[in-house]
Amino acid sequence: MRTTTRILTVMDLNTFKALTELGFTPTGPTGVQRYRSMKARKRANEPITQEVTLPEGWTLRADEHSRFLRHFYDAQGRLRGQHLWKRRGDIENGAFRLYPRFSINDGQRTIDETTGISRITFSVEDRLAPQETLFASRPQREIDALTHPEQRKELDDAGRRECAAWLKKRFPRWKNPAKHWDTTTETTDKATATQGDRP
Repeated sequence: MRTTTRILTVMDLNTFKALTELGFTPTGPTGVQRYRSMKARKRANEPITQEVTLPEGWTLRADEHSRFLRHFYDAQGRLRGQHLWKRRGDIENGAFRLYPRFSINDGQRTIDETTGISRITFSVEDRLAPQETLFASRPQREIDALTHPEQRKELDDAGRRECAAWLKKRFPRWKNPAKHWDTTTETTDKATATQGDRP
């Protein structure tokens, strides 16, 4: 039996594109068929929530700590997304999000004990193996974000681009929450996915 629930229709574009692909089925005439911002929906007097039927085997579970937050799990019991929705009087706020399998972890900081130099490394992480790092960018000497914001942004962007290039080569649609969940990472030579294995 498939679960039906009401979700917030305001979401990021990657989540929106994945809805139909995964099998989320709108039960009404409005909502998730079109990608619209909350501001645009309110201006057009469109509802910002939509009743949908979840894909076969998917479940929705309440968060242990917040009554406003719920989590989506697929038929294999894997955490696939979340729904946050608060309403106070006439004010509604929240987010609906599906997770891609892979993500780029921001700025892990290490300090050389000899020189005291701090370096930043970005890494690729897999939700199916959260304790493992699939790939790490070249360590870059840390730049203070307050005194040199532009240089720090360039450094961070370079690290993210390096990780994204590695992912795109092995998992071309890694940003799509509907893709690669049943792809084995062994086919990508995971054992050599280290700092020496550049994209």
